[in-house]
Amino acid sequence: KAGAFSAIAGGMTAHPDDSAVAAAGCFAIGNLCRGSDDRPKDPKLFETKELAFEQGALAAVIAAMSGHAQDESVQKHGARAVANVAHKNVVLKDKAIAAGAQGQWLDELSSALEEMALRP
Repeated sequence: KAGAFSAIAGGMTAHPDDSAVAAAGCFAIGNLCRGSDDRPKDPKLFETKELAFEQGALAAVIAAMSGHAQDESVQKHGARAVANVAHKNVVLKDKAIAAGAQGQWLDELSSALEEMALRP
């Protein structure tokens, strides 16, 4: 994962007008950051999410969502990526908002993630 975020963000940045690249990049970043921030279960997850910020992945997702505001796939996968990074972590949520993420992206998807966690 150490170089994955940089590579994905680089591809998204190199092709800012390509909604398919944007959606695929958002999907990949969301998958890399998937899981709860429950440190006893996955002590490396927080560090992985921090890498997403450090390597420009979250900035690329936010830029993609802003640049492809009418593309349903980019919006869906982008919101999932942002929420996966910031879910259950106030520090990362604040960083995401400071980077340009809209609070509603985080709140709506965090609620959906909570509901999914409660299902058997």
